[in-house]
Amino acid sequence: MPTKPTILLVPGAFTTPIDSKKTCYDELLTHLHKAGYSTVVARLPSAAPADPTNCSAAQDGAYVMDNYLLPLLDQGKDVIVFAHSFGATSLGGAEQPVAKAQRAAQGEHGGVLGLVYISFAFVSEGDSQLAYLGGQWPPFCKVDTVCGTMVFQPY
Repeated sequence: MPTKPTILLVPGAFTTPIDSKKTCYDELLTHLHKAGYSTVVARLPSAAPADPTNCSAAQDGAYVMDNYLLPLLDQGKDVIVFAHSFGATSLGGAEQPVAKAQRAAQGEHGGVLGLVYISFAFVSEGDSQLAYLGGQWPPFCKVDTVCGTMVFQPY
């Protein structure tokens, strides 16, 4: 019987503080575990930063890669990533080859089997969210200002 992939769940902004014991995925985790999947829930530093003026999607993406995804791949695991909203934005700029086929071609085991975006905007490779939105941020996005526990800094 083939081994089921590990599910990596990446939250959106303003969801699970990095030091919280609860996650926004607790209800879903119950069902995934019952179905026999192992799971990992990532935490985004921007959800409760020490310095809310120093947060970005790129920093969160690098944090998730270094602390969650790459360690799973280094263990040879196959992974399906579910990324919500800002968490999906954070992972959009991965520079390392993480797809299973890419890793297999390099003689490495494990890899990402799929990336499921739970988001309203699907931006094509090379495009930005700002371009997708017609070149103007919506009125609720206040650039370079503290919004909740993080500063919205578009890239």
